[in-house]
Formats: sequence, structure tokens, C-alpha cells
Amino acid sequence: ISEHGGKTNISVRLSSKPSARVKMFMRSSDTSIAHLSLAASTTNANAQVYVQQAPVSQPESRRLAHASVVPLAFTNKTWYTNQAVAIRAVDDDIFEPYGRRVGIIIEQIRSSDTACN
Repeated sequence: ISEHGGKTNISVRLSSKPSARVKMFMRSSDTSIAHLSLAASTTNANAQVYVQQAPVSQPESRRLAHASVVPLAFTNKTWYTNQAVAIRAVDDDIFEPYGRRVGIIIEQIRSSDTACN
């Protein structure tokens, strides 16, 4: 996306049905390049992200490392429903002919479903 008012949406959903509620927290790897927020709808989503369930060792008490985290929640009834996340480029007035890359980080996933943690 372009710095000059550039924005896009991605849609996120789980790839399989969880046995319990799943909370996911996403953020930009560099907020000087891009910001994330919840989007109003998935109709203009330019990419889809499917989150696979796999056991990952992560302490429940780990604190989120970034203040601008986008929370998503999925249940055993909404796991297949796309949730939209908006990505908006930050215009920093620096000429960058080749652009800069930014990652979308899943900061944390919480669930009592052990296949999701």
C-alpha cells in the first residue's frame, strides 16, 4: 500500500473449529510504517489469513508488548466467519522509491482449547 493515504483490509478466520473461545491479538511490526484497526466489513478485503491450530507453548500471563493491538475473538459458532482488519499506511514525508515492508504480527492467542495455545 502507498504511504499517501494508502489503506487496505485483510480478513482473518480460523481454519478449523475450536472447542472453546479463541482470542487473538494482532499488531503492526512497525507503527511508524502502518497501523492496524478493526475494519467495518470484509467486503473490500484484499487478502485472507487462515489461522491454523497448532500447539504452541506460550505462557498465559505474558503481557502484550504493544499498546495498539487489534483484538479478534472466535467461537465454535463463528470460527469460519471472516473478521476484517484494516491496515493504514503512515505518511512520514520521507521519499522511499521502493517502499518499506511491515509485518502483521499475531502477538498472542488465548484459549482453553489446547490446540490453539
